[in-house]
Amino acid sequence: MLRYDNVTQRLVQSMDVRMRRQELLTSNIANADTPTYVPTDLEFEGFLKSAEEADDADTKRVLPAPVSATPNNGDLEVIRRTNELRADGTVPLDGNLVNRDEEIGKAAENMARYNTALELMNRKVAVMRYAIESN
Repeated sequence: MLRYDNVTQRLVQSMDVRMRRQELLTSNIANADTPTYVPTDLEFEGFLKSAEEADDADTKRVLPAPVSATPNNGDLEVIRRTNELRADGTVPLDGNLVNRDEEIGKAAENMARYNTALELMNRKVAVMRYAIESN
């Protein structure tokens, strides 16, 4: 069972990662017409692995870990597409690898996940506020 502090920490981490990813995705969308622009995104595999390792370390820890943006101290890896094809398999004449529709879809999904984490955080605060006011 997760302690309240660990759940809150994970929500904060999730919101921080989602905001960073939103910045990258909106940059991709804004540069959809820039010649030779290569889109960027976050590498989540390393982030998830370090989050699991942090969970394992938390079970041995007596005091809760301090809240940080990411469990690996901000080392989220920003990746760039390296191939010369768009995700739909077409070859761009101008060298721009951005598929605007795909990036907009990713941004919408990312924002929905951010809003979910924000709503969960708001509910946690509301429960704490209720508990404080009831006493």
